[in-house]
Amino acid sequence: KLAALERMRAKGVPTLTVVEKSRVSLVPQEAGHDSPRIWLVDGRTRLVPRNIHHRHGSDIVACGMGLSEPDYFTEYIPGDREHRVHVACFGPVLDTPAGGRVLLAQRKVPTDGGPFDTWPRTHTNGYIYRSFAPENLDSELFTTAIRAVVALGLDFGAVDVIYGRYNDPQYAVLEVNSAPGLSTEVSLAAYTSAFADWLS
Repeated sequence: KLAALERMRAKGVPTLTVVEKSRVSLVPQEAGHDSPRIWLVDGRTRLVPRNIHHRHGSDIVACGMGLSEPDYFTEYIPGDREHRVHVACFGPVLDTPAGGRVLLAQRKVPTDGGPFDTWPRTHTNGYIYRSFAPENLDSELFTTAIRAVVALGLDFGAVDVIYGRYNDPQYAVLEVNSAPGLSTEVSLAAYTSAFADWLS
């Protein structure tokens, strides 16, 4: 996933800022914060500890508890504007200006409607994606997601995008899931329709 972030950035896709370990210091827990440990760079920016190989935020938990040593860090952004955009870049859609099309748009929300107060924000911690109609497909959210899939040379992908980078408000890619979850009827239908269109 680190290599994917680096490749996307090299191709001009806005991603989370990756911070080298040498620039990071560990500070004590701040009252009221939702992570067991807090890392800072330049004494001010909250960071998220990551391992080269990770899944479902398990590395964040392990690093936060001191069970794993971080390989690198990314900037911390509050998750109340996190989206997942499912993108197809195969068949007729390659003729579109962006090189792909949005199959489905989703926004991450707590299952109980409460605040974003659990870290990491995973299904295990009670977060789900609510689907919404992808209007205004030229918006920065959707074009950023399409550019991420194109940059990685994938035929499709579920792109996690968040808004509000530190001191630089814009959409940024968290990661591209090359094996997107199809556990809901709406996501399965979106991909089924896209492949059916392509095959026909």
